[in-house]
Amino acid sequence: MPAQENSFLSRTLNEYLRIFEKELHALARGRDSETIHRFRVASRRLRTALSVFQCVLSRRAVKRWRNRIRALSRAWGEVRDSDVETDFLTTVLKQSEARELKETTIDLLGRLKRRRRTLEKRAARAVAQFRKTGTLVEIRRALQACSARPGSRDHEKVFKRARKKVDTCRQEVISYERDVHHPKRYRKLHALRIAVKRLRYTTEIFSPLYAHTMDEVISVSRKMQDSLGAMHDLYVWRKNLPVSRGSTGMRLLKELLKRERLHAYKKFLKQWEKTKKRNVWEALGIVGNTRQAGR
Repeated sequence: MPAQENSFLSRTLNEYLRIFEKELHALARGRDSETIHRFRVASRRLRTALSVFQCVLSRRAVKRWRNRIRALSRAWGEVRDSDVETDFLTTVLKQSEARELKETTIDLLGRLKRRRRTLEKRAARAVAQFRKTGTLVEIRRALQACSARPGSRDHEKVFKRARKKVDTCRQEVISYERDVHHPKRYRKLHALRIAVKRLRYTTEIFSPLYAHTMDEVISVSRKMQDSLGAMHDLYVWRKNLPVSRGSTGMRLLKELLKRERLHAYKKFLKQWEKTKKRNVWEALGIVGNTRQAGR
């Protein structure tokens, strides 16, 4: 088996690990919304890769590493969520002409600003705690040990894992089809978002093995993830608004959030129907079970 195939696992994980470390260091220089977003994406990709490749690594160690990375990502995720909500309310403040809505928005922005400071301090402590665990050193050592073993057998395990993992993710996404046409099935649609996200990051890993024939699925999944994410954010923000009986501004904001979520839902529904019409999920099932020349 060609040397480049033998090194696929090590090369992929090392690259994801390198990007994760780069984005982790970037947090020390600046903690703006985009920096946090890049770190979270790098975290998801590394966690997905570790899960996929645990067939040739220590399952117990992979579980430990993923839990540590997930905890760190969640801490910064709360900061990122606060930033996204702040951006939305800032836009509302600029575009709104209703005095009551402006007053309510200004009040909420002040609360978010104070909350972000608290969340950022908590996330910074999480980074310090994570560094003390030596997780990155442990992963690097495991990869070195893996690289020292004969690659052919491991590669066969990885390819088998690829077919199984991609198909499992694909089937999970399809299983939510009965919920797609029900915009008020909030939990199911949020679960679909997680399934789509899992499919996206899994296919990203293995796309090079299949001559990038999975690229359409990656593109579609990214768009759906964004639409479903917007739907979930708007629902959560509306649900968590402070109780303020008789407040015209709060009522207007709730109505706006409801309309925006419906708009995001319609956008997602068009994406889903287009994907179904093009048989994207079914085509992925065929690709996942066929070795391509670009492996």
